[in-house]
Amino acid sequence: MLRSILAVIVGSVLATVLIMGVQMIGHIFFPPPTDYASNPEVLDEYIQSAPPLALACPLISYLIGAFCGGWLAAFLSTCRKMMVALMVGIILLALGIWNLAMVPHPAWFTVLTVVIFLPAAYGGARMAIGKKVSE
Repeated sequence: MLRSILAVIVGSVLATVLIMGVQMIGHIFFPPPTDYASNPEVLDEYIQSAPPLALACPLISYLIGAFCGGWLAAFLSTCRKMMVALMVGIILLALGIWNLAMVPHPAWFTVLTVVIFLPAAYGGARMAIGKKVSE
């Protein structure tokens, strides 16, 4: 059980690092306003007027992070690999919902954010497990 808990933690940390890294790369192509941290209205205005491709970068980061985090958690766990991977997805989903609550986003982005984490973590777990679905 301890190994499963550690697998969830390590998978979640990897997912978070990947999400932040991919989003930093996205900021190279679509830089946010410089004063968005001190002025929430500026960030809100930027998100509402950003091109869809700029908002696709965070979604891609969620997909990559959840997939790799789910894969690592399932790979490291000795039992209930799918459950462990989905726990990573649930943690990321909770953080994603928290982010959506803090900063308003377009409806399509909100829907995709809520939908993306669990299937991506599931896919990562399936990759780690292989053909054994019962684990």
